[in-house]
Order: sequence, then structure tokens, then C-alpha cells
Amino acid sequence: MRIGWVGVGNIGAPMAMRVHDAGLPLTVWNRTAARMEAFVEAGVETAHSAAELADRTDVVFVCIDTVAGLEEVLFGSDGVATSASPPRLVVDTSTMHPEVARANAARLAESGVSMIDAPVSGGPRGAAEGTLASFVGGEASDLEVAREAMESYSGRITHLGALGSGQVGKLCNQMIGFATMAAIAEATSLGAACGLSREALPTALTGGFADSTMLREYIRATEAGEGTATTGIINGLRALYVGEADAHVGGRVDILLKDLGAAVDVAHHNGSAAPLSGTMQGLYRMLLHHQGAHD
Repeated sequence: MRIGWVGVGNIGAPMAMRVHDAGLPLTVWNRTAARMEAFVEAGVETAHSAAELADRTDVVFVCIDTVAGLEEVLFGSDGVATSASPPRLVVDTSTMHPEVARANAARLAESGVSMIDAPVSGGPRGAAEGTLASFVGGEASDLEVAREAMESYSGRITHLGALGSGQVGKLCNQMIGFATMAAIAEATSLGAACGLSREALPTALTGGFADSTMLREYIRATEAGEGTATTGIINGLRALYVGEADAHVGGRVDILLKDLGAAVDVAHHNGSAAPLSGTMQGLYRMLLHHQGAHD
């Protein structure tokens, strides 16, 4: 089975490298060519376009952060769908609105290409360690075609149902994750206002009911001095809460809002209340404006 990988950014790169390290034949392509250099050094084949990559492979994985970017690599002038010899399957690991996944699958089907939506959670570190959670929507038989490659970067693969179900699962994940980041920032701001150590309080919370993977990642990255998306957003929220106008905000808040907006939209269209996520939209919109003012 020949694997193609489109999109080797912060999380796509370690995912793709895990596929290579598993010994699977791999070809990669990225819109920014410089990001492919590590793969060239590792002996991985590269392509000059998504269409050329599709010509050479049986299963194409895509990992793109925006709707426009995904449209370009799948259906643009040199996209996967324009391939002279289309792949058997596209595995979309991007996080998108479920309707985007369903619409893209229908368009790919016109070229005889199947698709599953399989977004992931766990961040670049989880990708590098092969412990990501993969949420899958689509035909079970298509998942089996992609399973070996997916197992190289996943600690858990869950088939949640029909096309779009993987995206719904990931959006549920995002609702919990973004709420947790806001709560960590709020709690640690209160602790600091009461004279508690900024370093001691998060550790004190581990092991109790307030513990979470997000909290532990925040502690780990903070102690290691790593400027991750998690620490950047939580510390940015802390600064917003206490009025530190010049504080730096890290992480892609715009992408966070894209995911949160999709989650709220899906909730509304399915008659599910999402009051907390709606409130968080306003909070993170404020954070985005704060970030933009200091970039």
C-alpha cells in the first residue's frame, strides 16, 4: 500500500514521519516546500504537487488547517481530484465542519475516490509519540484500508459512524479542551491573586477531580519552558483576565475559533444547547483581538 501525505505542518509532519518510521512506502507534498526538507533528509520521496502525489499513491492522507487550504489541495488546479490516476482513498485528518467533510467526500466520489474523515487530538507531542486519538467517520471497510498507517500515529482509533461522524467527535473534543483551557487560566489567575504560587497550584490540582490531560500538558510544557499552543493560549487568557495589555498570546486562536464556531453551529442545527461554548466564542474572540493588537 503506497501512502501519500499532503500537509506536513506542526502536527502533520510528526504524523507523516511516524508512517515513514513504520516502514510504509511514503510520498509527501506540502504547499510550503521548505517543510519537506526533513523528509528529504530522511529519504522520503516528495512530489511537486498534490496531483502528482496522488498519481503515485493508493491512499492519500491530508492534514490542512483551513477550509480554503483543504479546497486547494483536494480540488484546486493541481489538487488530488485532478490526478490522472486517482488514489483509492483519501483520509482527511483535518478538523473541519462535518458538512465540509460530507461535501468533499461527495465531490471525491465523482472521481471514484472514497474518503473517511479522521481528525486527531493530542497535539504535535502526541503525534511524535504515536499516541493520538483518531475520530473516524465513513465506511468501516475504508477504515480498514487505512488502519495500518493510522496505527503508526494513533494510540486509539474509534469508528464513530457515517461520514462526518469523526468531525463531530473531534468538535466534542474541542468543546471540552477549550473550556478546560479557559478554566485553568481562570483558576490559576484566582490563585495568583490570593498569593498562591503560579507553579505550585497547577501541580496541586493533579490527582483530584480537576485533573486533566490538558492540565498535565500545561504543567509539563511550563516546567520545560516550551512555548506550546496550550501554554500560549492559557497564559494569554490569564493576561486577559488580569489586564496585562502587553502580554504575548501564543497559539492559533483563529483556528481555535474556527473549530469552536463549527461546534456551536452543529449544536444549533441539531437542537443541542451549547451555552458554555457560545460564551467561549466571545472570550476567545476577545483573545484573538488582543493577539492581533500585539503581533
